[in-house]
Amino acid sequence: MARLGIGPHVADRVLNHTEGAIKGVAAVYQRHEFLTERAAALDAWAGHVLDVASGVETEPTAGNVVVLRQ
Repeated sequence: MARLGIGPHVADRVLNHTEGAIKGVAAVYQRHEFLTERAAALDAWAGHVLDVASGVETEPTAGNVVVLRQ
């Protein structure tokens, strides 16, 4: 998600991590659920997954990746 520009605090909420980017006292008082941001993050992630599944490459793959026949 970081590669897609999604902030770590939003990714933590999407993944339901109880401890993450927001720590200490801030974590105690930060109760915002980031619902709008989480929806946008999941939309971006869905687009990324669909691009990968359709063969659209956004970055070069490692040399050890083997393309499988359908």
